[in-house]
Amino acid sequence: MKKIALTPVNSTRLINHGPVVMVTSGADKPNIFTAAWNMPVAREENSAIVALAINPDHYSYHLIKEHGQFVLNIPGMELLDMVIICGSTSGREIDKFKETGLTPIKAQAVDTPLIGECIGHIECIFEDEPRPGLILGRVVAASVAEDLFDECWKIEEVKNRTIHHLGGKYFSYPAERVISQ
Repeated sequence: MKKIALTPVNSTRLINHGPVVMVTSGADKPNIFTAAWNMPVAREENSAIVALAINPDHYSYHLIKEHGQFVLNIPGMELLDMVIICGSTSGREIDKFKETGLTPIKAQAVDTPLIGECIGHIECIFEDEPRPGLILGRVVAASVAEDLFDECWKIEEVKNRTIHHLGGKYFSYPAERVISQ
């Protein structure tokens, strides 16, 4: 799927509505974990800052701290099964790219791979950790599938909708209509 570039400032619109993301971290042996607690926290003239909550005991936490970078990959509804697998297994024990059949692809600005099947990507450099497990990342590049985004997500088709975690085993996706003011 062909992607178009976004400015780091506009990258926050990919996650402004709070979707589940598949976070990639590491370079030589990259890992994928699912995160529901992520959000934009600042927009600056030429960049943005995103926050990611992650348990400091998790394998991906150590990869992010070791490599100083991570990618928020935004999956569409067709990846729900992969989201569940990546959120319920440990990268210490399995290679999640192999286990799921997801495709690692080269990122624009970081060494951590993107997930080719995801509909959007936000590449981040570790910025700060104001409290254990609360990672702040500076957006250095972002991309989105060219036919799915125009100032905001185009969600008319279910396959284009992002996944939202409701807690436990429950997931949802946005309604088909976007209301602008």
